[in-house]
Amino acid sequence: MSRPIRAWWPVLAWMAVIAIATSMRLPAGPLTRTALPLDKLVHFVLYLGLGWTLGRALWLSDRSSTGVVLLALAVGLAFGAIDEWHQGALLYRHASVADWLADAAGVSFGLVLYLWPRRDRHPTPPRARRDALPGSSRDE
Repeated sequence: MSRPIRAWWPVLAWMAVIAIATSMRLPAGPLTRTALPLDKLVHFVLYLGLGWTLGRALWLSDRSSTGVVLLALAVGLAFGAIDEWHQGALLYRHASVADWLADAAGVSFGLVLYLWPRRDRHPTPPRARRDALPGSSRDE
């Protein structure tokens, strides 16, 4: 399996983790009985992980241009909306715009967290740097 394809497996795995976690019945406890928005923090952290894995996959598959990053952001936002819709269909869960906004903030921050530090260190993705080395297939 090629490296760009392997780079996307963590994204799919993290999406599965989110789908499973948000399908579970929540026990009555601190997340459901507090005035603090702890459930929003959980949403933020889960989707921060999704944004980070999306950023990693984009970087490793040499797809870190602005347009592709915005497309990945749209995928993360759409996944959050679908997840909220799914939760609304469950009798023991509920959907909310506030949860989706926490998802959106998390996926956005995760993308930035992964890609921002790499923009100065290596302005080009890994494969582009490797292909530019003497003796690479492009030079032959």
